[in-house]
Amino acid sequence: SRLFGFLRIHQSPPPDVRTDEHREAGEEREYLTQATAQLEKLVHTNYDNPDLFCQLGHFHLLLEDYDKAMSAYQEYITLHPEHWKNAAFLYGLGLVYFHFNAFQWATKALQQV
Repeated sequence: SRLFGFLRIHQSPPPDVRTDEHREAGEEREYLTQATAQLEKLVHTNYDNPDLFCQLGHFHLLLEDYDKAMSAYQEYITLHPEHWKNAAFLYGLGLVYFHFNAFQWATKALQQV
């Protein structure tokens, strides 16, 4: 099932209940995990590129690794003085705040989208 646009990619159903959607979700998770690892390597060599941190935050958000997503988004805020103009960033940040029950911050970020 999908929740807020997320495919529940790390909840494995019993083998007798698996569908094509579950198989595709596992493949999607593997792809995202590999892409995130590659992006993390790229961030270490291009630390001053804020867009890489924003993308890394998005990937961690898709993997539902909210701590790492928040960390990447915070680096993006630090490196990009006009972060408030990036709607995708604000949406992702709002979802992370929502996950951590910081509803006032989530509302503020999402209203700026």
